[in-house]
Amino acid sequence: MLKLVLTTIYRDPEIFLRELLANASDAIAKHRNIKESCHEEVEPQPFVRIIPDKRNNTLTIIDNGIGMTKCDLINSLGTIARRSSFLDIQPPEVSLIGLFGLGFYSAFLVGRKVIVTSKHEEDEAYVWEADIDKGTFTVKRDTSTPPADYLQLKRGTRVEIHLEESQREFLEERRLRAVVKKHCLFLSCPIQLQVERKTGWGPFGGEEEEDPNMSPWKKEWAHLNRNPQILTQRPADLTKEQYDTFYKSFTEDFEAPLAFTHLKVEGQLEYTVLLFIPKRAPFELYQAGSGLRTQQQTSNAVKLFLQGVGVADVNEDHDFVPEWLGFIKGTPPPSSPPPPPPTTHNNFNRIFELGLVFADDLPLSISRNKIMQDTGIIRIIRRFVVRAMIRLLTEIMESKSGDDYLLYMTYASNIKRGVISEVGPNQEQLKNLLRFSSNRTGFDPFDMTSLAAYVERMKEGQREIYYVVGESTEEVKRSPFLERMAMEGYEVLLLTDAIDDTLVDEGLKDYEGFKLVDISKYSENMLFGESTISEKKEGEARGFEGWIVPLLRLLHKILEKEVSRVVRSNRLVESPCAVATDRDSMSANHERILRAYPLRDVTCAFARNPVAKVVEVNTGHPIITKLGRLLEDEERQDREEIISRVAWLLYYSALPSSGFIVHDPHPFIEDVHSILSLSLGQHSGFLFCK
Repeated sequence: MLKLVLTTIYRDPEIFLRELLANASDAIAKHRNIKESCHEEVEPQPFVRIIPDKRNNTLTIIDNGIGMTKCDLINSLGTIARRSSFLDIQPPEVSLIGLFGLGFYSAFLVGRKVIVTSKHEEDEAYVWEADIDKGTFTVKRDTSTPPADYLQLKRGTRVEIHLEESQREFLEERRLRAVVKKHCLFLSCPIQLQVERKTGWGPFGGEEEEDPNMSPWKKEWAHLNRNPQILTQRPADLTKEQYDTFYKSFTEDFEAPLAFTHLKVEGQLEYTVLLFIPKRAPFELYQAGSGLRTQQQTSNAVKLFLQGVGVADVNEDHDFVPEWLGFIKGTPPPSSPPPPPPTTHNNFNRIFELGLVFADDLPLSISRNKIMQDTGIIRIIRRFVVRAMIRLLTEIMESKSGDDYLLYMTYASNIKRGVISEVGPNQEQLKNLLRFSSNRTGFDPFDMTSLAAYVERMKEGQREIYYVVGESTEEVKRSPFLERMAMEGYEVLLLTDAIDDTLVDEGLKDYEGFKLVDISKYSENMLFGESTISEKKEGEARGFEGWIVPLLRLLHKILEKEVSRVVRSNRLVESPCAVATDRDSMSANHERILRAYPLRDVTCAFARNPVAKVVEVNTGHPIITKLGRLLEDEERQDREEIISRVAWLLYYSALPSSGFIVHDPHPFIEDVHSILSLSLGQHSGFLFCK
């Protein structure tokens, strides 16, 4: 029954080590508090030691805290989830974590038998022993010869767990280090792990002079949680070198951070935030084929710390950091030096990439795996962290020191994701951080322009911000939609990031009152607007040459299975035609991205609503003029057949230059081969002229 209860409450067996180390830390804090209240000398070297024994398959945890009397052992360990006198705090403002009882019994997640030996200063040493198979426990006086480490203790507790065969991983140094780093890295008391290191023989460690009486292994203590002093000091007293050193040791990054911010807030809520932006994006920031990390992956990385002990995973409803800020690394505030601070205020912090939240009191579930209810505090801290990061990002982008280029090149997609997901003032501030190439600033990434700079350079009377989206800069700078715009001196933003289509559709619809307009979409109201020829508007075409209206009608009849309209364009200069999309349809680049999506048959909008294509024809181009004259030549009986072949050839050649993908290139290839045969004097059925 106990095993069933524990496995129901705790999701991961490694939690047992967190609970036992938290109890040991509380025992040390309890003893320190009693000594200070009585004005007695405090133990100068408190410790918690972890001793793995592979030979006997046991894991032992020793502390030199206050220890327990015989009565404490019976009352505290004999009842599950009983808050014992071990945790009764005097004075009341000192808050400790441990819950001897349920937390202690988590040791049975990995062991079948647990032996606790404890010594209180006012009592003798007693042994509490329980076997999960028997379902009972015994308490007796300790008459055995204790180990050397325990013999030196005047008081303290020793917990020995006989591990199950399936849990032998908790005897490995690497596994124990990982659990302590994950859950107990910021405990105030030092945690030491007994490790074995191989020794060498001879002056150079060679085995040729091996001494048969000397053991090749020696035991030593490894310190697992060195509390960084940087967290106990004021930001004004610290240098950049100190922050860099702390960042490297804490995150195990070989480079100094790109930037950091260290803020302390005092008031009704008191919390400290120390955030770092790494120079390189974390390798897990992006997932193959899915862009940013999913919300589940982001929330699973977040850890809640209560008094320096990891106690829960913050779920997505209580996450302090939105998904777009998943690249930031942070640290919790320091463990308070003795005496501990009063609990009238709440201390919080967040380690974004490593996922830590530091708090004094939050309503937790019995397993301390999640927050029971939303107290409103999390929303306050979340807003503060997001605003602090936006201020830091703004300072970097305005510094013009070279860091702005590195920041944007590394985290441009995150900033754009923030524009999409944030609202109100946060969104407006993030818009100012965006940078784009344009046809005026050039295509060098160092010459990218901001939206504010674009607005300053706008032509007189211009009411819209123009942009075009494509797969690459080389593609969009040759877009036929840029021809007339560039000639007239209009600046056009060149968007080449995969997220840019979503950005302009959902988050960047306007900037400072200027609407963003995609020049690759057909719009009658756009500058250099197109003149649509239809039977309803024949009167508007009186100024057209006689062959233009019939030719446009014929082209639409030929291409009606692929396009929705054929119009006369006023913005093409060098290209004979271009393929735009309807104003309410997705762009060509967006269709390309969706078609590459592995689940396109189920999720893609174009599977149900195909992209509405609009063919824009440059009636001043020699090829179009030649087709118009050919249409007027009534003596040519095959003129419509020739125009049909040329129309399809022009259409297929305009698709890639307009950003579309030619899904069935075979007809296009056949027509190209026909032209090659004709140019070589070999008639191949393609008759353009006689």
